[in-house]
Amino acid sequence: MFKAAIKTYSIQNGFDFVYKRNDKIRVTAECKLKCGWRIHASWSNTRDSIQIKTFKPTHNCGTHHENKKADVNWISNHYLENFRDDPTWTEYALREQIKRDYNITIPRWVAYRAKKMAMKKVYGNEAEHYKNSRDYAAAMQRWNPGSMCGLLKDGPNFHRMFVCLDACKKGLIFGCRPIIALDGCHLKGSYGGQLLCAVGRDGNDDMFPIAYAVVETECRDSWTWFMDSLLDCIGPIEERGWVFMFDRRKGLVETFESVYPGVEHRFCIRHLHANFKSNGWKGRAFKDELFGAARATIEARFNHHMNVIKVMDEEAFKYLEKIDPRSWSRHAFGTHCKSDMISNNIAESFNSWIKDARDKPLLTMLDTIRRQLMCRFHTKREGAKQSTNEICPKIQKKLERSKDLQRYYICHWRDGVVFEVDHCHDSRRVVNLSNMTCSCGRWQLNGIPCPHACAAIYADRCTPEDFVHECYRMDAYKKAYAPFIHPMPGPEEWRKVTIDTILPPLVRTQPGRPRKVRRRAEDEPQHPYKVTRQGYDVRCGNAKRLENEEAIDLD
Repeated sequence: MFKAAIKTYSIQNGFDFVYKRNDKIRVTAECKLKCGWRIHASWSNTRDSIQIKTFKPTHNCGTHHENKKADVNWISNHYLENFRDDPTWTEYALREQIKRDYNITIPRWVAYRAKKMAMKKVYGNEAEHYKNSRDYAAAMQRWNPGSMCGLLKDGPNFHRMFVCLDACKKGLIFGCRPIIALDGCHLKGSYGGQLLCAVGRDGNDDMFPIAYAVVETECRDSWTWFMDSLLDCIGPIEERGWVFMFDRRKGLVETFESVYPGVEHRFCIRHLHANFKSNGWKGRAFKDELFGAARATIEARFNHHMNVIKVMDEEAFKYLEKIDPRSWSRHAFGTHCKSDMISNNIAESFNSWIKDARDKPLLTMLDTIRRQLMCRFHTKREGAKQSTNEICPKIQKKLERSKDLQRYYICHWRDGVVFEVDHCHDSRRVVNLSNMTCSCGRWQLNGIPCPHACAAIYADRCTPEDFVHECYRMDAYKKAYAPFIHPMPGPEEWRKVTIDTILPPLVRTQPGRPRKVRRRAEDEPQHPYKVTRQGYDVRCGNAKRLENEEAIDLD
């Protein structure tokens, strides 16, 4: 305590010191520049306290701007609450704050290690998190009955962990459509790993997190284990009719081909285009035709875009022809899940939503995600209570767009059920109000009346809102968020499960600082809000000439 007080005093007063004596019974410190400042303390006669017996307070050698007493331990303790309030506080901000507070300059590596030590004090030792992972699983199932929190070991070491809250499971079954997006993202902690997730879509077309798991890497074995655990929670595919959306990730395609053959699934068009582009078919023309074929809701339009690609490059056509259209084009999608999405954006949104949790230790990360879900369910539930609409807001917006476009269509009817709708005799569609279908394919695909259907509905003197599918109504939305995610107490109240100790996973630490930002594609902008200089001539700021331009000899 005495040495800590001297250290703080020297930092606050802007000078450094050295210990002349430092043992169990006495401490003597002098100014580093030997200006006369000196303090000596030792045990009192009764040996129940430390007594300062010599103190020369005069210090006249100026301010020391480099003080080694401002070390990693002192900085991490002194600014601990700052890191607790803002874990994103950078090393540069820490160095500037110390310079403003104490007029001291510290090396960058000291700031980096101080931050790392402070975060370890805030969140705990990462190895202890794996040791207490079984206690967390038991507490999760105790405070949220019906939830699944499975743990898998690799010998004495942690291997995988799966979490599916009971509220998410019930909300998916009773209030969401049977379409599930699958994705994975990297964890940024010391032990690395991957976070796999399954995300649904609620009645307002927002993401609905279902389950997540920590695994060692993305491979066929880890995805098969995740899919088996997920289906144990939400029910078999044959009973529920689940449809899966993913982006052809490593191991996931093999899992569906070997373990779940014949199951309806879709590929994300953005990642399909990335693979298409990596095979050499780049350019805006190829992209427009590929996305046009994916968005086509009728086979004739799909064939048109494919034929254009065939004319542009026959090898590109053969590449796409090998991929089943049922997995990437709307015209071949099944209609029972009432979703026409062709991208995996909702799963990417979940990865972005938990971005701040992904660099934390295991249990802190899992508990942060659980707390975010708990708050999200509460916010959505309260918002639904205040709503007076029968249809969810985003769906109502799409319907208003269709209602606005229906004025361009002329409607002819046969018997008040089947209508012929044309657009100035340019295109013609057949609408069946009884079956809620349109020959354009959009209505039966997503359950929202298209402009052709709205024209027929108005001709029949009805309201388009009455023909929107039930999954988009506020009743279904309320059912999705009706279950409660219950709060959990801190680790001190967890029931200790006395089984064998779980060690951290076996990993090989890569050299250098752990990577925080993912590697971007070659043509992907490094900064979404900054114009790139790629393709422009680079001119030297000193010589004022282009990169390949020869220097002019003025002599």
